Amino acid sequence: MRRLLGPIGLLGVAAFSGPILSLIAVPVIISRVGPEDWSALAVGQSVGSLAAIPVALGFAVTGTVRVARLPEAEQAALARQSMAARLIAGPVLILLAAVVAALIVTEHAIAAGLAAVAVSGVGLDLGWFFIGQGRPLRLLLWDTTPKAAGTLLGIAAVLLGAGVLGFAAAQVLGTATAVVGSALRAQRGAARQSARWSPRGVLADSRRQGYALGVAASTSAYLSVPTVLVAILLPDATALFALIERISRSFGLAVTPVLQWLQQSTRLDGDVARQVSRFRSRALLFALGYGVLAALVAPLALTVLSAGTVSAHPLVFGLLGLTVAASAVGRLVGGVILQHLDRVRRLFAATLTGAAVAAVTVPLGILLAGLDGAVVAVAAAELAVATGVLSGSGRPRREDDVTGAADATS
Repeated sequence: MRRLLGPIGLLGVAAFSGPILSLIAVPVIISRVGPEDWSALAVGQSVGSLAAIPVALGFAVTGTVRVARLPEAEQAALARQSMAARLIAGPVLILLAAVVAALIVTEHAIAAGLAAVAVSGVGLDLGWFFIGQGRPLRLLLWDTTPKAAGTLLGIAAVLLGAGVLGFAAAQVLGTATAVVGSALRAQRGAARQSARWSPRGVLADSRRQGYALGVAASTSAYLSVPTVLVAILLPDATALFALIERISRSFGLAVTPVLQWLQQSTRLDGDVARQVSRFRSRALLFALGYGVLAALVAPLALTVLSAGTVSAHPLVFGLLGLTVAASAVGRLVGGVILQHLDRVRRLFAATLTGAAVAAVTVPLGILLAGLDGAVVAVAAAELAVATGVLSGSGRPRREDDVTGAADATS
């Protein structure tokens, strides 16, 4: 049990430290410079989070499993090749994000641009690589710590009077340190032969990551579209829906360390069909219990987050539990089984279906049933993804009944 909880605990620290520090920073910044100045950072971070998807080129989605399936001697080559592939367009996209953010805001354009750089630059890091290696301590030291230090330095800069510009600059420094440091650490100790890469391999890798990039983009779409549509079509309910969405995402975030550990530790060999069936059954059982827990805890969470100012119908909490359960199934089976079976294309099809369902059913649900209809639509989108993932993981092919295939890196 200790061998299991240790890695998951370290992965949990890495997953939660960033969001927690970001939440701490918000009231500090607002109290010192006001909500208007803070909004410039918020805009820049939002633009940066969108740009980070193409910058990462899908490696945050499939990179962990790819590393886990490689012999240790070949892992450094994948790290170097992924950096080369992302550097083809990454810097241009990061610069574009900075310009867009600076043009959107009316004040503090430089701070907004730097905030976009800090967030979009995360797409170049190698956190997924250390997770795939089964090295959570390296993840903490070389990826999480520099970013956390950047946020803490930014908070200190605000308290010392540097304003939002000082905060954004500190975060850029943290991101840059994490990207450079993790890249250097990934290559340390690698044999010269194993770390070679070729331009042809880089281009091939870029094409290969196309479906992974599609997964990231479509997932972001079906997670973000509902809130945007509620804000447009049902503005009076935006605050309540946003709180419900935040609670749902928090339950999703809590699954991340378990998902990362399973991606690194799962091996499919021998009777793959039986292993897949067992994994799916356990994932469904876990998701059912987790969804019930979410439905029971959500009312208290909503009361705490809103300071008791808003409430929701019990049906909403039941639907939230269903959404959390479906999301857990999709993330666990899709993130582990479909990737180990080299079925990222089916994962993309499932997430694309979820985005399409959200785009159609959310506005329809709002028009027919208001907030309750929007919550039903979100649950339908997650169920569509889960159904697609479960369907895509069925009936392993004969060629799947082998030890994980070697991952081409050149």
